[in-house]
Amino acid sequence: MNFFALLDQQSYADRRAFIVHYPATRGKTRFAQRICQLRPGVFYIDLLDLYNASKDLPHIRNFNLKALQKLLLELPCPPSAHTVLVDHGDFLFNTWSADLKNSFNDWLKTSLRSPSKTDKTFVFFIQTDGVLSATQTVTFDQKTRTLAYALNEFDAI
Repeated sequence: MNFFALLDQQSYADRRAFIVHYPATRGKTRFAQRICQLRPGVFYIDLLDLYNASKDLPHIRNFNLKALQKLLLELPCPPSAHTVLVDHGDFLFNTWSADLKNSFNDWLKTSLRSPSKTDKTFVFFIQTDGVLSATQTVTFDQKTRTLAYALNEFDAI
């Protein structure tokens, strides 16, 4: 699978967010950072670093889906950024109940629309999680938007 072709295909969709999940410590961060080096218009955020650097965010116990939505949709991205790679969200997802994770999945599947909600494509790099990984999210042409490829199977980088 060509990861850049996958990103390019998102411009045709009105629901653009997707998940790349893979076990911990297997290179997701290096992969995401390499994408940013190779592709203009891609913006990387480390959600844990962003959370720790902000004094205005709710405590982790109260950092729910609504807080995450607000944070992501109001990110100060460069104007040229059309894709946002969100890494290290596991610190948050690991504290969420299955219901809250399912609400996140529903947000990705139905509500995070472009251009009505955002003009960005959001790609979440997460550790494999039973609830988040089981999401049956598909693109307009019925291809999955929950990817579990070994990172070296992406032939674009």
